[in-house]
Amino acid sequence: MTVAKLARTEFYGTHLADPHSKSFTDKVDEVIDELNLQELAVHESGALPVAIINLGTNPTHQDDLTIGGDVYEFIDTGTGTVVASDTNVAVEIGGDAATTLASLVAAINGTAGAHATVTKADTVTPAVNIGAEAVFASAPGGGLLTLIPSGAAGVNPSSDPDTYFPADPLASLALSDNLTAAVAWTLANFNVGAGTTRGKKKVTRFTATVTTAMITAGRFDVGLAFTPTGATVEATDSAGVPRVLGGDSFTLGTNTIGFTLNGGGPDLVDTDVLYVTCWE
Repeated sequence: MTVAKLARTEFYGTHLADPHSKSFTDKVDEVIDELNLQELAVHESGALPVAIINLGTNPTHQDDLTIGGDVYEFIDTGTGTVVASDTNVAVEIGGDAATTLASLVAAINGTAGAHATVTKADTVTPAVNIGAEAVFASAPGGGLLTLIPSGAAGVNPSSDPDTYFPADPLASLALSDNLTAAVAWTLANFNVGAGTTRGKKKVTRFTATVTTAMITAGRFDVGLAFTPTGATVEATDSAGVPRVLGGDSFTLGTNTIGFTLNGGGPDLVDTDVLYVTCWE
């Protein structure tokens, strides 16, 4: 990230120097030039609902479960090879529940291969093998299937929250099942109430190495892509040993976080490193 020289206006009107002094503005430029920031990437973060169903018991032929518009039909190829509806996503029942669950996860996430024997009603066309709903499935163990909404089918939103966190508020996506085993989803719908939001916030993290010029100026500001409502600031020395802020402080402003540096121990000194997290 490049901090613009225009940021010197943040220092005008302070007690540090005459705001019209060239030496003062040159000093501010030096602070800005020496400010060592990692890229200020802004990320989306928040809480997503999780739906769970226990599939520890192998399904029975033509049992099904529904995720939004996708109906997953379990097929025992030793009993039959034609799905009940051409639009159903076929999941072949394996030799044990864990194998079947792995096939279901692959079908939901769009990684299942084409069916070689299970067909649509014409007995020729392979049955649908993958779903289309924007969800991500996983099997954490114990026969459990976990499901979370995503911005794209089969993509874990945590892999790239900026791109794949679903839109706010969450759309209606109903969950149901018709399983011989008496089990049910822990949620009936991801959007548990009209207009439900997931508390999405913008978050940014960066580091800044304290320099002599910063301490001399007594303050520096970092521009953000949003107005922060909270922040955490931690510090270490150049060797990574934790430091206390002492009398140094930070303030939140409109699209900025500002740092006041007193200089000299026990306050922050040259080469100390600030680790900053800000959120919307």
